[in-house]
Amino acid sequence: MDPITVASVIVGSAVNILCWAIPSDRVKRRWRIIVGFLSGGAAFYGVMVFGLTGVEAMKLSVPLWGAIAFGVVGGAVVGGIAGGLAWKQAEPRKGHPPSTMEETKPQNLIKNGGFESDTEFWGTGSVEERVRDGNHPEDLKRLPYVVGDKPNSPTNSEGRIDPTKANGGFASFRFTHRHPKMNHRWGSLSQRILGLEPDRWYVVTFWVSTENARDDSFFVTTDIPWNSRTYIPAGTYEWQKRTHRFYSGKEPYIDVRFVIESPCVVWLDDVSVELLAAPVNETPARPRG
Repeated sequence: MDPITVASVIVGSAVNILCWAIPSDRVKRRWRIIVGFLSGGAAFYGVMVFGLTGVEAMKLSVPLWGAIAFGVVGGAVVGGIAGGLAWKQAEPRKGHPPSTMEETKPQNLIKNGGFESDTEFWGTGSVEERVRDGNHPEDLKRLPYVVGDKPNSPTNSEGRIDPTKANGGFASFRFTHRHPKMNHRWGSLSQRILGLEPDRWYVVTFWVSTENARDDSFFVTTDIPWNSRTYIPAGTYEWQKRTHRFYSGKEPYIDVRFVIESPCVVWLDDVSVELLAAPVNETPARPRG
């Protein structure tokens, strides 16, 4: 018994059954047609070769090449029928739009949110503009990180890329704040987001890992007065996903700003800003003062 013929019957039949069994929304139409044709043909070819080689073995006037040729032709016919039925079965039903495996992913408005390109595109908010305009020349060397200093009394806070720790990719941004919690004693990193649609809700998504954080240590905000804040949980933990929602109003841009203001270490990674498709039942807050 030819093992290739046996395999064609078993594998062809099994694949053809799967071709029918898998729901139509799980397999693209063209693949269902191709698989239905080939598997049906393979199974029928094997059956015909079994039968006709048996006839030849009984010394009847059917040569082996004729048996194989008949099996190939018969397989093509059956495969064509199977493919046609698969085509029909794969057609979307009336009143039901065809489903797609590839849904449109919302556009991420943050650039270099995973810090794979060092700090490119960061340090572009309103505070950083004042530093570049010469209002705080001593802070130029710290950009894109900025701190809330007082005259002759620097704030002990620093921010830098950390290539040894990441949620995804190869790096994250590390905030290290050693100054006791006091007014106007903070460290911050921001990125200006352009091209907002008016009167729409957006969501900032980010991942954080911490050492010794308090419940008022680290927050994200998108308004310049920093009134609307989302704080991260207290504790020491590995990567957690956090979100902050905001309303664009009539403004074409906002600053996504992360602020640390009490002693702890926070790693930030995989930041994104995306448009929320569904309406949000919240009272819109003013993006800026």
